[in-house]
Amino acid sequence: MSHRPCLAAIFLLAACSTEAPLPTAPSFKPGSAPATPLLVTPTQLSFTLPGGASQTLTAKVQYVGAITAASSDATECASVSPTSVPATKPPGSSQYVATFTVTPVALGACTIRITDKKGQTVVVPVSVEGSVSGGHIVYTSLRDGNLEIYIMGSTGSTRLTNTSAREWDPILSPDGTKILFGSDRDGTGSLYRMNVDGTNVVRLTNGPGDIEPQYSPDGSKIIFASYRLDYANPDLTGYSTDLWIMNADGSNQTLVYDGELGASHGRISPDGTQIVFNYGWHIFLMNADGSNAVQLTTVENNITPSFSPDGTKIVYASDVGSTFFEVWAMNVDGSSPTRLTTTNAGAGTPTFSPDGTRIVFGRSSGGDNGDIYVINADGTNEVRLTANPAQDIKPRWGN
Repeated sequence: MSHRPCLAAIFLLAACSTEAPLPTAPSFKPGSAPATPLLVTPTQLSFTLPGGASQTLTAKVQYVGAITAASSDATECASVSPTSVPATKPPGSSQYVATFTVTPVALGACTIRITDKKGQTVVVPVSVEGSVSGGHIVYTSLRDGNLEIYIMGSTGSTRLTNTSAREWDPILSPDGTKILFGSDRDGTGSLYRMNVDGTNVVRLTNGPGDIEPQYSPDGSKIIFASYRLDYANPDLTGYSTDLWIMNADGSNQTLVYDGELGASHGRISPDGTQIVFNYGWHIFLMNADGSNAVQLTTVENNITPSFSPDGTKIVYASDVGSTFFEVWAMNVDGSSPTRLTTTNAGAGTPTFSPDGTRIVFGRSSGGDNGDIYVINADGTNEVRLTANPAQDIKPRWGN
Protein backbone atom coordinates (compact mmCIF):
# COMPACT_ATOMS: atom_id res chain seq x y z
CA MET A 1 0.00 0.00 0.00
CA SER A 2 1.42 3.35 -0.94
CA HIS A 3 1.23 6.54 1.06
CA ARG A 4 1.09 10.09 -0.18
CA PRO A 5 3.94 12.36 1.04
CA CYS A 6 3.40 13.82 4.50
CA LEU A 7 2.84 17.59 4.67
CA ALA A 8 3.95 19.19 7.94
CA ALA A 9 1.75 21.97 9.21
CA ILE A 10 4.43 24.41 10.24
CA PHE A 11 2.37 26.57 12.48
CA LEU A 12 0.67 23.63 14.21
CA LEU A 13 3.93 21.67 14.48
CA ALA A 14 2.05 18.55 13.35
CA ALA A 15 3.96 15.43 12.25
CA CYS A 16 2.79 12.56 10.04
CA SER A 17 2.04 9.26 11.72
CA THR A 18 4.85 7.60 9.78
CA GLU A 19 7.53 9.88 11.35
CA ALA A 20 9.49 8.94 14.43
CA PRO A 21 7.95 10.17 17.69
CA LEU A 22 9.40 13.30 19.31
CA PRO A 23 11.76 12.65 22.24
CA THR A 24 10.19 12.95 25.66
CA ALA A 25 11.43 15.36 28.34
CA PRO A 26 14.05 13.93 30.71
CA SER A 27 12.72 12.66 34.01
CA PHE A 28 14.05 13.77 37.39
CA LYS A 29 14.14 11.96 40.67
CA PRO A 30 11.55 13.14 43.21
CA GLY A 31 12.81 16.35 44.82
CA SER A 32 15.56 16.98 42.27
CA ALA A 33 15.84 20.07 40.07
CA PRO A 34 18.00 21.31 37.21
CA ALA A 35 21.20 23.12 38.21
CA THR A 36 20.56 26.81 38.85
CA PRO A 37 23.18 29.29 37.65
CA LEU A 38 25.49 30.81 40.24
CA LEU A 39 24.33 34.38 40.78
CA VAL A 40 26.75 37.06 42.02
CA THR A 41 25.90 40.70 42.82
CA PRO A 42 27.03 43.29 42.05
CA THR A 43 28.36 42.32 38.62
CA GLN A 44 31.31 44.73 38.85
CA LEU A 45 33.04 46.81 41.53
CA SER A 46 34.70 50.22 41.41
CA PHE A 47 36.85 51.81 44.12
CA THR A 48 38.70 55.05 44.67
CA LEU A 49 41.96 55.37 46.60
CA PRO A 50 42.96 56.71 49.02
CA GLY A 51 40.11 56.06 51.43
CA GLY A 52 38.16 53.57 49.34
CA ALA A 53 35.79 51.64 51.60
CA SER A 54 35.40 47.86 51.30
CA GLN A 55 32.38 46.48 49.45
CA THR A 56 30.41 43.23 49.66
CA LEU A 57 29.95 40.55 47.01
CA THR A 58 26.97 38.22 47.43
CA ALA A 59 26.83 34.76 45.82
CA LYS A 60 23.55 32.80 45.59
CA VAL A 61 23.00 29.10 44.77
CA GLN A 62 20.19 26.54 45.20
CA TYR A 63 22.21 24.07 47.24
CA VAL A 64 24.38 23.96 50.30
CA GLY A 65 28.15 23.80 49.91
CA ALA A 66 31.31 25.87 50.11
CA ILE A 67 31.78 28.81 47.72
CA THR A 68 35.28 30.07 47.08
CA ALA A 69 36.54 33.48 45.99
CA ALA A 70 39.93 34.79 44.96
CA SER A 71 41.57 37.66 43.17
CA SER A 72 42.38 36.09 39.81
CA ASP A 73 44.57 38.73 38.26
CA ALA A 74 48.29 39.27 38.71
CA THR A 75 47.80 42.95 39.48
CA GLU A 76 45.74 42.10 42.59
CA CYS A 77 44.16 45.54 42.76
CA ALA A 78 41.79 44.22 45.45
CA SER A 79 41.77 41.50 48.10
CA VAL A 80 38.83 39.24 48.99
CA SER A 81 38.00 37.63 52.33
CA PRO A 82 37.27 35.04 53.43
CA THR A 83 38.46 32.85 50.57
CA SER A 84 35.89 30.13 51.23
CA VAL A 85 32.40 30.44 52.73
CA PRO A 86 29.83 27.69 53.45
CA ALA A 87 26.62 28.77 51.78
CA THR A 88 23.77 29.13 54.25
CA LYS A 89 20.04 29.59 53.75
CA PRO A 90 18.63 32.76 55.32
CA PRO A 91 15.26 32.35 57.11
CA GLY A 92 12.38 32.38 54.63
CA SER A 93 14.68 32.11 51.60
CA SER A 94 14.84 29.31 49.02
CA GLN A 95 18.45 30.06 48.12
CA TYR A 96 21.77 29.51 49.83
CA VAL A 97 23.87 32.64 50.20
CA ALA A 98 27.56 33.38 50.78
CA THR A 99 29.03 36.87 51.22
CA PHE A 100 32.57 38.13 50.68
CA THR A 101 34.32 41.38 51.51
CA VAL A 102 36.40 43.02 48.75
CA THR A 103 38.94 45.66 49.76
CA PRO A 104 40.91 47.91 47.37
CA VAL A 105 44.65 47.37 47.58
CA ALA A 106 46.28 49.20 44.68
CA LEU A 107 45.42 51.25 41.62
CA GLY A 108 44.66 49.06 38.65
CA ALA A 109 42.15 46.64 37.18
CA CYS A 110 41.69 43.02 38.23
CA THR A 111 38.97 40.41 38.75
CA ILE A 112 37.40 38.44 41.57
CA ARG A 113 36.56 34.84 40.66
CA ILE A 114 33.64 33.21 42.50
CA THR A 115 33.24 29.40 42.23
CA ASP A 116 30.59 27.09 43.72
CA LYS A 117 30.93 23.40 44.63
CA LYS A 118 29.68 22.29 41.20
CA GLY A 119 32.38 24.23 39.41
CA GLN A 120 30.21 27.08 38.16
CA THR A 121 32.27 30.29 38.02
CA VAL A 122 31.45 33.99 37.83
CA VAL A 123 34.17 36.58 37.21
CA VAL A 124 33.55 40.06 38.65
CA PRO A 125 35.62 42.91 37.12
CA VAL A 126 37.18 45.29 39.65
CA SER A 127 38.69 48.71 38.97
CA VAL A 128 40.57 50.83 41.48
CA GLU A 129 41.35 54.43 40.56
CA GLY A 130 42.80 57.44 42.35
CA SER A 131 41.44 60.73 43.62
CA VAL A 132 43.08 64.14 43.66
CA SER A 133 43.21 66.89 46.25
CA GLY A 134 43.95 70.55 45.62
CA GLY A 135 41.56 71.24 42.73
CA HIS A 136 40.23 69.07 39.94
CA ILE A 137 41.61 67.32 36.86
CA VAL A 138 39.58 67.25 33.66
CA TYR A 139 40.42 64.80 30.89
CA THR A 140 39.12 62.98 27.81
CA SER A 141 38.43 59.25 27.82
CA LEU A 142 37.31 56.45 25.52
CA ARG A 143 36.23 54.26 28.45
CA ASP A 144 32.56 54.34 27.44
CA GLY A 145 33.26 53.72 23.76
CA ASN A 146 33.28 57.37 22.71
CA LEU A 147 35.46 60.42 23.38
CA GLU A 148 33.83 62.05 26.41
CA ILE A 149 34.81 64.54 29.13
CA TYR A 150 35.49 63.41 32.71
CA ILE A 151 36.41 65.26 35.90
CA MET A 152 38.39 63.90 38.85
CA GLY A 153 38.31 65.27 42.39
CA SER A 154 38.56 63.99 45.94
CA THR A 155 35.94 61.29 45.31
CA GLY A 156 37.30 59.96 42.02
CA SER A 157 36.16 60.42 38.41
CA THR A 158 32.77 61.49 37.05
CA ARG A 159 31.62 61.52 33.43
CA LEU A 160 30.33 64.96 32.36
CA THR A 161 29.29 64.54 28.70
CA ASN A 162 27.21 61.82 27.11
CA THR A 163 26.63 62.29 23.39
CA SER A 164 27.17 60.33 20.19
CA ALA A 165 29.64 63.02 19.12
CA ARG A 166 33.29 63.39 20.10
CA GLU A 167 34.36 65.74 22.91
CA TRP A 168 37.98 66.86 23.43
CA ASP A 169 40.47 69.24 25.11
CA PRO A 170 38.65 70.09 28.37
CA ILE A 171 40.07 72.82 30.59
CA LEU A 172 38.76 74.49 33.76
CA SER A 173 38.06 78.19 34.17
CA PRO A 174 40.29 80.05 36.67
CA ASP A 175 37.53 80.03 39.31
CA GLY A 176 36.77 76.34 38.74
CA THR A 177 33.09 76.86 37.85
CA LYS A 178 33.22 76.33 34.06
CA ILE A 179 34.83 73.93 31.60
CA LEU A 180 35.83 74.75 28.03
CA PHE A 181 35.98 71.90 25.52
CA GLY A 182 35.83 71.07 21.84
CA SER A 183 33.15 68.95 20.17
CA ASP A 184 31.74 68.00 16.79
CA ARG A 185 28.22 67.58 18.24
CA ASP A 186 26.88 70.20 15.82
CA GLY A 187 28.60 68.74 12.78
CA THR A 188 31.84 70.70 12.89
CA GLY A 189 34.72 71.09 15.32
CA SER A 190 33.71 73.98 17.59
CA LEU A 191 34.30 75.18 21.14
CA TYR A 192 31.77 74.94 23.97
CA ARG A 193 31.42 75.94 27.61
CA MET A 194 29.58 74.09 30.36
CA ASN A 195 29.20 74.21 34.11
CA VAL A 196 31.64 72.13 36.11
CA ASP A 197 28.88 69.55 36.67
CA GLY A 198 28.26 69.17 32.93
CA THR A 199 25.08 71.26 32.77
CA ASN A 200 24.24 74.35 30.70
CA VAL A 201 26.28 73.67 27.56
CA VAL A 202 26.81 76.82 25.46
CA ARG A 203 28.36 76.91 21.99
CA LEU A 204 31.06 79.60 21.64
CA THR A 205 32.45 79.16 18.11
CA ASN A 206 31.28 77.81 14.78
CA GLY A 207 34.63 76.30 13.73
CA PRO A 208 35.48 74.50 11.67
CA GLY A 209 38.42 72.84 13.39
CA ASP A 210 38.61 74.73 16.71
CA ILE A 211 40.71 72.96 19.37
CA GLU A 212 42.84 73.44 22.52
CA PRO A 213 41.05 76.30 24.32
CA GLN A 214 42.35 77.97 27.46
CA TYR A 215 41.14 80.85 29.60
CA SER A 216 43.25 83.89 30.36
CA PRO A 217 44.16 84.10 34.08
CA ASP A 218 41.35 86.59 34.77
CA GLY A 219 38.81 84.52 32.82
CA SER A 220 37.93 87.32 30.40
CA LYS A 221 39.62 85.87 27.28
CA ILE A 222 40.00 82.49 25.60
CA ILE A 223 42.95 81.49 23.43
CA PHE A 224 42.52 78.56 21.04
CA ALA A 225 43.95 76.92 17.94
CA SER A 226 41.94 76.56 14.73
CA TYR A 227 42.16 75.03 11.27
CA ARG A 228 39.50 77.43 9.97
CA LEU A 229 41.77 79.44 7.64
CA ASP A 230 43.24 76.37 5.97
CA TYR A 231 39.89 74.59 5.76
CA ALA A 232 38.59 77.61 3.82
CA ASN A 233 41.31 77.15 1.17
CA PRO A 234 40.44 74.14 -1.05
CA ASP A 235 43.76 74.37 -2.90
CA LEU A 236 45.85 73.33 0.12
CA THR A 237 47.11 69.75 0.30
CA GLY A 238 47.85 69.90 4.04
CA TYR A 239 46.30 71.76 6.94
CA SER A 240 47.78 73.51 9.97
CA THR A 241 46.39 75.50 12.88
CA ASP A 242 46.71 79.16 13.82
CA LEU A 243 46.22 80.84 17.20
CA TRP A 244 43.13 82.93 17.93
CA ILE A 245 41.87 84.93 20.91
CA MET A 246 38.26 85.80 21.74
CA ASN A 247 36.20 87.13 24.62
CA ALA A 248 34.95 84.58 27.13
CA ASP A 249 31.45 84.72 25.60
CA GLY A 250 32.81 83.84 22.13
CA SER A 251 32.68 87.36 20.70
CA ASN A 252 35.47 89.28 18.96
CA GLN A 253 37.38 86.29 17.57
CA THR A 254 40.79 87.64 16.50
CA LEU A 255 43.73 85.96 14.78
CA VAL A 256 46.82 86.38 16.95
CA TYR A 257 49.45 84.18 15.23
CA ASP A 258 49.51 82.73 11.71
CA GLY A 259 52.38 80.56 10.54
CA GLU A 260 53.00 78.02 7.79
CA LEU A 261 54.35 75.41 10.24
CA GLY A 262 51.24 75.47 12.40
CA ALA A 263 50.83 77.39 15.66
CA SER A 264 49.05 75.45 18.38
CA HIS A 265 48.62 74.80 22.09
CA GLY A 266 48.69 78.44 23.14
CA ARG A 267 48.78 79.17 26.89
CA ILE A 268 48.56 82.65 28.44
CA SER A 269 50.99 83.48 31.24
CA PRO A 270 49.70 84.05 34.80
CA ASP A 271 50.29 87.81 34.49
CA GLY A 272 48.51 87.91 31.11
CA THR A 273 51.42 89.48 29.22
CA GLN A 274 52.84 86.48 27.30
CA ILE A 275 51.78 83.40 25.36
CA VAL A 276 53.74 80.17 25.17
CA PHE A 277 52.90 77.95 22.20
CA ASN A 278 54.00 75.31 19.73
CA TYR A 279 55.22 76.33 16.32
CA GLY A 280 56.15 73.31 14.27
CA TRP A 281 57.93 70.98 16.69
CA HIS A 282 59.36 73.68 18.95
CA ILE A 283 58.21 75.91 21.77
CA PHE A 284 57.99 79.68 21.34
CA LEU A 285 57.18 82.60 23.62
CA MET A 286 55.56 85.84 22.42
CA ASN A 287 53.75 88.90 23.72
CA ALA A 288 50.01 88.59 24.34
CA ASP A 289 49.29 90.60 21.15
CA GLY A 290 51.27 88.13 19.00
CA SER A 291 54.41 90.23 18.64
CA ASN A 292 58.04 89.42 19.35
CA ALA A 293 57.92 85.60 19.07
CA VAL A 294 61.09 84.00 20.48
CA GLN A 295 62.08 80.34 20.02
CA LEU A 296 62.83 78.57 23.34
CA THR A 297 63.74 75.02 22.22
CA THR A 298 66.10 74.12 19.41
CA VAL A 299 66.77 70.37 19.55
CA GLU A 300 64.57 67.37 18.69
CA ASN A 301 60.79 67.66 19.18
CA ASN A 302 59.13 69.69 21.93
CA ILE A 303 55.37 70.07 22.39
CA THR A 304 52.40 70.94 24.66
CA PRO A 305 53.90 73.70 26.87
CA SER A 306 52.18 75.12 29.95
CA PHE A 307 53.12 77.77 32.53
CA SER A 308 53.67 77.18 36.24
CA PRO A 309 51.24 79.15 38.47
CA ASP A 310 53.96 81.69 39.34
CA GLY A 311 54.99 82.12 35.69
CA THR A 312 58.64 81.22 36.24
CA LYS A 313 58.60 77.73 34.66
CA ILE A 314 57.28 76.05 31.55
CA VAL A 315 56.48 72.33 31.63
CA TYR A 316 56.30 70.47 28.32
CA ALA A 317 56.89 67.15 26.53
CA SER A 318 60.11 66.41 24.67
CA ASP A 319 61.87 63.45 23.04
CA VAL A 320 65.37 64.83 23.64
CA GLY A 321 67.62 61.89 24.49
CA SER A 322 64.75 59.40 24.31
CA THR A 323 62.79 57.28 21.86
CA PHE A 324 59.62 58.48 23.59
CA PHE A 325 58.25 61.82 24.71
CA GLU A 326 58.89 62.54 28.39
CA VAL A 327 57.92 65.39 30.72
CA TRP A 328 60.42 68.25 30.96
CA ALA A 329 60.52 71.66 32.66
CA MET A 330 62.56 74.79 31.88
CA ASN A 331 62.78 78.38 32.98
CA VAL A 332 60.43 80.77 31.20
CA ASP A 333 63.36 82.09 29.11
CA GLY A 334 64.16 78.55 27.90
CA SER A 335 67.18 78.03 30.15
CA SER A 336 67.90 74.99 32.36
CA PRO A 337 65.75 72.36 30.60
CA THR A 338 65.34 69.42 32.97
CA ARG A 339 63.89 65.99 32.30
CA LEU A 340 61.33 64.97 34.94
CA THR A 341 60.13 61.53 33.85
CA THR A 342 61.68 58.35 32.49
CA THR A 343 58.64 56.32 31.52
CA ASN A 344 60.20 54.57 28.51
CA ALA A 345 56.64 54.44 27.23
CA GLY A 346 55.67 57.99 26.30
CA ALA A 347 54.34 60.93 28.35
CA GLY A 348 52.82 64.27 27.42
CA THR A 349 50.36 67.15 27.93
CA PRO A 350 51.71 68.08 31.39
CA THR A 351 50.20 70.84 33.54
CA PHE A 352 50.95 72.11 37.02
CA SER A 353 48.57 71.81 39.95
CA PRO A 354 47.06 75.15 41.07
CA ASP A 355 49.59 75.38 43.93
CA GLY A 356 52.53 74.52 41.66
CA THR A 357 53.73 71.56 43.74
CA ARG A 358 52.66 68.75 41.39
CA ILE A 359 52.33 68.00 37.68
CA VAL A 360 49.66 65.89 36.00
CA PHE A 361 50.33 64.25 32.63
CA GLY A 362 49.17 61.47 30.36
CA ARG A 363 51.39 58.50 29.69
CA SER A 364 51.26 55.10 28.06
CA SER A 365 50.54 52.21 30.40
CA GLY A 366 51.44 49.57 27.83
CA GLY A 367 50.16 48.79 24.33
CA ASP A 368 47.59 51.31 23.15
CA ASN A 369 46.39 52.14 26.65
CA GLY A 370 46.90 55.60 28.13
CA ASP A 371 46.36 56.66 31.73
CA ILE A 372 46.79 59.72 33.94
CA TYR A 373 49.71 60.14 36.32
CA VAL A 374 50.95 62.73 38.81
CA ILE A 375 54.48 63.61 39.92
CA ASN A 376 55.94 66.21 42.26
CA ALA A 377 57.20 69.35 40.53
CA ASP A 378 60.76 67.99 40.75
CA GLY A 379 59.79 64.71 39.07
CA THR A 380 59.68 62.54 42.18
CA ASN A 381 56.88 60.34 43.56
CA GLU A 382 55.05 59.23 40.42
CA VAL A 383 51.46 58.16 41.18
CA ARG A 384 49.02 56.57 38.74
CA LEU A 385 45.49 58.02 38.95
CA THR A 386 43.50 56.03 36.36
CA ALA A 387 43.60 52.36 35.49
CA ASN A 388 40.95 51.87 32.85
CA PRO A 389 41.72 49.60 29.87
CA ALA A 390 40.48 52.38 27.57
CA GLN A 391 42.37 55.55 26.73
CA ASP A 392 42.43 58.37 29.32
CA ILE A 393 44.19 61.35 27.71
CA LYS A 394 44.99 65.07 27.84
CA PRO A 395 44.56 65.80 31.57
CA ARG A 396 44.38 69.41 32.73
CA TRP A 397 44.62 70.50 36.37
CA GLY A 398 42.61 73.45 37.65
CA ASN A 399 40.64 74.73 40.59
